Amino acid sequence: MLARAKAFREALNGLAEAIDGARQPRADVLHTISECLASAYANGRLVPHEGALQWIASAEDDLDRVVW
Repeated sequence: MLARAKAFREALNGLAEAIDGARQPRADVLHTISECLASAYANGRLVPHEGALQWIASAEDDLDRVVW
């Protein structure tokens, strides 16, 4: 889990650097972010919350929630 969180953090940094430099992000950066987003969407659900909708992790005890 820690390795995935660090890889995600580094990918987000790579994305920010590319945007700041007006460059396209590297393919590996986009791949890592895409994998994390796919996992988050696969393990979440949309629920009513205070008159709006909120996306929450459906696996409440999964340590990967930190990354999602």
